Amino acid sequence: MQNSTWLVILNPAAGRGKSRQLWQAVAEALQDSPDGYAFEVKETRAPGDATRWAMEGIIAGARQLICVGGDGTLNEVVNGICGQQTVNSSAIRLAFLPAGTGTDWARFYGIPRKLDAWIEMLRQPQERLQDVGRVTFASDGAETTRYFANVAGMAFDAYIVAQQNARNVRGGGARYFLGLLRYLFRYRSPEIQARAEAFTWTGPAIVANVGLGRYSGGGMQLVPRSDPNDGLFDLTIIAAMSPWRVLLNVFRLFDGSIYQHPLAHHHRATTIWLEAVPGSQLELDGELVGQLPARFELVPDALRLVLPPS
Repeated sequence: MQNSTWLVILNPAAGRGKSRQLWQAVAEALQDSPDGYAFEVKETRAPGDATRWAMEGIIAGARQLICVGGDGTLNEVVNGICGQQTVNSSAIRLAFLPAGTGTDWARFYGIPRKLDAWIEMLRQPQERLQDVGRVTFASDGAETTRYFANVAGMAFDAYIVAQQNARNVRGGGARYFLGLLRYLFRYRSPEIQARAEAFTWTGPAIVANVGLGRYSGGGMQLVPRSDPNDGLFDLTIIAAMSPWRVLLNVFRLFDGSIYQHPLAHHHRATTIWLEAVPGSQLELDGELVGQLPARFELVPDALRLVLPPS
């Protein structure tokens, strides 16, 4: 593959099946461009395909990737970029065309959903480096390592994702919020142990999130001070509380005031360890991947992003 060719990794199921149509509109708009764009499209069919296409494409010479899908597809592409050993991950240019029900990562950067604005972003981009998180955790009884670019969730967050998966309900803000209401009164907060530089916390927790990006769950701000470019994770722990108290404070999940609650704890670090009772689940960028315990290690400046002009 020529270095100048864009490898397009497309999830045809994203956006309730509209992602292919969206990409075709982009390709048609650029086909006669004097800039001479060339694309090679790979469509996913099963979990893990986007990671495999990214890895194989980079080995074959691809240095520019476009991900078409939602946060889950993006997470797989990020794992392909950061998991390969051919070149430094920051040598790969990554553009994201939001086409899924969950696009919280794009919200932070203001990546446009309108076709004309997105094409203009590709033509006149601002490039920026972003940190990623490398997480080592338990999966099917074995130690596994994966990367994430936005937010990792444990406790009630991961519980909602697991319940939604069991019902074959995919992301999106309204569906996530309805899941919160549906499962809140049956949830029991696990005992969680959190350790980081100059920070320890132990107790039952309803919220335990590690953030690079700021938004998750369709616009919620569980880590409202996160910055994916500052070289630090943001850790949010909220001690267990009654369901009614959660409902009285649910507005804080959206307006960024979560740390004003007396049961909320916030810490920044480059390495974080989280442990919990057996069976406590872990999600990365909205994808359920395994269980605690988990070790989070920050990898600075790992992604080279194609973003809108500032």
